[in-house]
Amino acid sequence: MTNVELPRHRSDRRRPRRRIAALAAVSGLALGTLSFAGAQGAISTLTNGQTISGIVAVNDSRGGEENCTFSDPSKSRLSVTRVTDGAVVHTASRSGAGALSSSWNTVGQPLGQYRVRSWATDGKKSGFGNLGCTTQSEVQLSDLTVRLENKAAVAVTTPAHVVTGESLPVTVTTSVHADGISNLALGGRSVTVTVPGVGEDTVVTDADGRATTSLDLPDLDAGALTVTAAVADDATYVGESGTATTTLDLRTSGTTYIGSTRAQPGASTTLKARLVDRTPGSARNGRPIADAPVTLRLADDAGDSTTGTSGTAARSVPVAGQSRTETAAATYAGDSVWTPSKDSVTFYVGDAAATTAPVEHGLVGGLTRTLGGLLQDLGVFIAQPIGTTPVAGLSVDELFATLGSLLGELGNDVGKSGDPIDATVDGLLAGLAKDSPLGALVDTARFTWRSVYMDPDGAARAKEFGATIGIPQPLDVTGDGRPDLLALVDLTGEGGNIVPRIQVTKTNGAPASLPLSLQALLTLPNDPTTYRFGYDTRTSTAPPGFSALILLGDGGAGLEVAASGDAAVAVTGAITPDNGLAAVPPSGSGDPADLDGDPLEVPSGLAPEEQRFGVSFDRAPASARIALDLSGGSVDSQNIAATFTTDAPTTVGVELADDSGGDQIFLADASFAKIDGTLALALKGTEASGLTASLHGDAGLDQVNVRARTLDAGRTASDIILGLEDVPDTIDFALGAEGAGSLTASGAIGVFGAGYSSGGEIVTLDDAAYLRLLTQGDHQSVAVRLPGFEGMSLDLQDTVALNLTMAPTPLRALVEQESLTLDAKILDAPHELGLALSPDGAVRVEGSSAIDQVLINAEDESGSLLGATHLDVALTDIPHVLSVEVGDAGVGFDTAGEPVGLVEVDAHSGNPISIPGDGDGLVMDQTGDSTRLAARISGLRKISAELDSTPELLLDTVAGKIFTVRLDDGADSVNATIDHLVPNMRLGLVDDGSGAQRLDYSAAESTNSLTFDLGGLSGSIAGPLPAQLRVCMADDEACLPGVGIEDPALGSVQFVASEYTTLNLVDSAGGLSAQNLRLQRLDLTGNLDTEDGGPIYLNTTEFDGACGFDGCEHPILGGKINADLGTAQLEFTPGNGFSAVDAVTDLVPTKLFGQTTGVKATGGTGIVRCVSATALKVTVKVIGIPITLNLRDAICDVPNRVPRTP
Repeated sequence: MTNVELPRHRSDRRRPRRRIAALAAVSGLALGTLSFAGAQGAISTLTNGQTISGIVAVNDSRGGEENCTFSDPSKSRLSVTRVTDGAVVHTASRSGAGALSSSWNTVGQPLGQYRVRSWATDGKKSGFGNLGCTTQSEVQLSDLTVRLENKAAVAVTTPAHVVTGESLPVTVTTSVHADGISNLALGGRSVTVTVPGVGEDTVVTDADGRATTSLDLPDLDAGALTVTAAVADDATYVGESGTATTTLDLRTSGTTYIGSTRAQPGASTTLKARLVDRTPGSARNGRPIADAPVTLRLADDAGDSTTGTSGTAARSVPVAGQSRTETAAATYAGDSVWTPSKDSVTFYVGDAAATTAPVEHGLVGGLTRTLGGLLQDLGVFIAQPIGTTPVAGLSVDELFATLGSLLGELGNDVGKSGDPIDATVDGLLAGLAKDSPLGALVDTARFTWRSVYMDPDGAARAKEFGATIGIPQPLDVTGDGRPDLLALVDLTGEGGNIVPRIQVTKTNGAPASLPLSLQALLTLPNDPTTYRFGYDTRTSTAPPGFSALILLGDGGAGLEVAASGDAAVAVTGAITPDNGLAAVPPSGSGDPADLDGDPLEVPSGLAPEEQRFGVSFDRAPASARIALDLSGGSVDSQNIAATFTTDAPTTVGVELADDSGGDQIFLADASFAKIDGTLALALKGTEASGLTASLHGDAGLDQVNVRARTLDAGRTASDIILGLEDVPDTIDFALGAEGAGSLTASGAIGVFGAGYSSGGEIVTLDDAAYLRLLTQGDHQSVAVRLPGFEGMSLDLQDTVALNLTMAPTPLRALVEQESLTLDAKILDAPHELGLALSPDGAVRVEGSSAIDQVLINAEDESGSLLGATHLDVALTDIPHVLSVEVGDAGVGFDTAGEPVGLVEVDAHSGNPISIPGDGDGLVMDQTGDSTRLAARISGLRKISAELDSTPELLLDTVAGKIFTVRLDDGADSVNATIDHLVPNMRLGLVDDGSGAQRLDYSAAESTNSLTFDLGGLSGSIAGPLPAQLRVCMADDEACLPGVGIEDPALGSVQFVASEYTTLNLVDSAGGLSAQNLRLQRLDLTGNLDTEDGGPIYLNTTEFDGACGFDGCEHPILGGKINADLGTAQLEFTPGNGFSAVDAVTDLVPTKLFGQTTGVKATGGTGIVRCVSATALKVTVKVIGIPITLNLRDAICDVPNRVPRTP
């Protein structure tokens, strides 16, 4: 038998084993690989040793894996533990295969090392056909360590500015600074605030992370200051630092001059000032500032002195020269801590002639022992101006004759002297002579001459000489031992008109230049008053001859003066009452003991109480008559009255001083160029009566300058100025205490300048023509300067009104009233001009002719200018009348019917608003804390913009430009564009309280279009914009109250125009809208109830007037109306040709199975004319379900309408 070898058969049961073995081998390799995955393995978002913070992503990119067919037993997990204590602070897990993602919020965890580990459990195919799945053992995938470091940030807040030396408030805000964290407050932080040069303070923030502190600053240099705040480290947060920069502002210094305000020539005076802190709101306000240099100045003599602990600085300066006023000033220049400050006063230098001088006892004085000896020697001393030589043995009568020849005759009958032109002179002189106390001089023989000679080196040499009335006295005023003058006082006149007469001649031995003051000191029996009269040539030279008749009455003085020579001379005098000063007895010729003794020592620097006057002439007058009223000089009144009579054109000056000898001094200075004939001047002013001034003369003057001041301790209590050029012969001016005044003149004044002030000096401007008004506390000042001036009226009450007649010229008006500053410039002012300025910023300008331009700038920090702090107005080509008003209710302009070429207005508080584009317009915004307004209008005649209860705009122009309007007060707004402007346009959104909102528009003629947005009602009216238009809408019957349908569900709508126009209207509140509605008249209202129906009213007809009862029908020519009236919605498409004549249609609902399916008409009144396109639909809600009712047939096809009846 043959053996057959069969092929071997491989059992399939061995195959799974092999596969399992192979899988095991592969799995073992994989597991071996996993077991060596390393420290971080599958953690993909972190690295070993990394520093982390905030929200940390802890993600295992591998997670569990599986390849099972029907199930997934894989899973993964991770955890974070704190290394220090092993606490688990974060875990995450996932069921199923895939990466494991988690977010760890580390906020609040302690700083330090954290261990991050992840594990995975995989699922593997198994079983028959790999249909099973085996869960593998959990394997660690990652193991790494990270460092947690959350930080505490700090923000520092300081004021933008703080005054150095004050408290600096600092606010710190701490928050978490970490990845993924923002705006997370972090409380409980210890924060140290450090200020360089100051120190530090530590605070702890509250639960909101906030803490405040305040550091008292020393007097650091002004400028930038950086504040640093540092958060302390703790176990949870690493502290960070923050900075803020503030600006240190200078402290406010205040300098007050407190030194002497007067002194006599030859004395020393003390300049003194106090420097203190004047920082507003500071506790240090008023405290002295020590060790600071202060410059103390008298005129040009300036020097520095350092303040002591009391804040005062002082220096002594010599005083010399003529009587005058100078400026005494104290100035602190400031430094890196303090602002500069200064103060000044008026320093009065007295008259050396007013101070008692040493009595002269020398060779010449001894000659007066015997009258014969004097007369024997006079011939060698008397000058020879007329070419004759006096002879020895000259008698007193011959001496008088010689003086008379030298000086000319003066009438002894004072009251009737000459042929007076102005009765004022004679009346005052005669009255003074009649009552003059100097007539009592007939009962006394002794008096004193006082001289003040100015040495060539500028030093003043003062002397006194005893004398006897009626006897000539030789005077050695230069001190060279030779007589320089021969002087005589005698009495003249008759009866009660006896008055003293002074006569003085130079001797031929006198120096050619003899600058000198010479006065006779006269006293009366039993009267402590001293009277001084004479002449003053200290700035020129003594005249060869001088004669004056002296009159003195109650509060007045008069003189008749004659002098020879060409040099300037001043007639001077004084009235000195008994002021308690120790008097130095005069030396008389009848008392030898007084003549031979040593000169008496006289106290220096004493200022007597007296009234002084001086009348100067630019050349010695051959004849002049002078009368002065001295009664008004006092602290609370300023009066000057003078009359002059000259025989040739002469410049005359007047100086008056009412000197208390102490703090209070009244000073008046005047000059008149040139007086030719008689001139009378009166200038009076008190706080109670105001100011009056008058100037009357035989002829005009080249120039008049007058100033009168009352000084109180160097401060000006009141001030008057009058300055005129090319002066006519008559001027009268009055300004009442209440502020009303006027000025009239006999002719034009070349330049008129005047001012009046109380509580300070008059404040002026440098402009050629101006009005300057100032009210600051107690200081009130008004000043004007006007060229070609003819007259004016003035009212300075709450509303400042000024009416001027003058030569056309640029004029500036500057008004400062407390917080308001208004600066107006008129280019050019017309011949007649009225200007009114009210406290609220209203301006009215009215001229005799048009004005090229007016520029107005107003500032008021209180926000009175329509709520703004700045107002700028520019007006070009202005008619003769213009008013500008700005108030809380709006702004307005009016030109009385004549157009302004261009008006530009800008009101703001530092944030101006602009007009869109380059066209005309008005923009006003009141939505913020202040008002912003801008306007540009061409050809304007009148404008009024109001935002009181409802917005309204009136605009009257003739330029025909496109105009944009934007008004917004936060509650109501108006936005409109008009193409184009026509005269007398008025646009307003009216809410009269009836429930109706009405848009009213009117104009003198129709124009192209109006687009608008009025507080939610927007749209356009065009093609054209009619001259008259009213659009009214209400939720009730308010627009059509006369129809008789109360509380209509459809509300009420009315549109009335003077001609056909196209209306587009949108109500943002869902009320009324119109699309391309071409119409002239439409009235619509109604009440429709789904249960009972109701009336519907339609009308397109105008009644009454020219249309009468039958009316004028205005069919609608197209468009559509929609109205959302709350309870109902209406859609009305009239169609071209639809009209209605006062039509009421009564409707009832039609129902099916109890539900409303439509409406039908049961009757009505009036006429309805429908067209094929007419449609009227009303949608109402029934049980919450909207139902639309078609009303066309019900309204158009009413079988039994009743005609309209009266």
